Amino acid sequence: MASGERYIVVTVECQHCKTKQKVHVAARIGVAQRVIGQTIKCIRCERGFDAVVPDKIVRGPFPV
Repeated sequence: MASGERYIVVTVECQHCKTKQKVHVAARIGVAQRVIGQTIKCIRCERGFDAVVPDKIVRGPFPV
């Protein structure tokens, strides 16, 4: 992530083991963002799951 890049913290839940985790999602000022789905590897069960977030995930997941 570039220095000064803005992000928001979003909590997502693994669809398999129900572990909650945080991801950093790009945040742009001004224009409304469209919701996109991305695959995340769970920090607990290590299985992939789809997350619906408002923009591109730039870091994470992290423990809640």
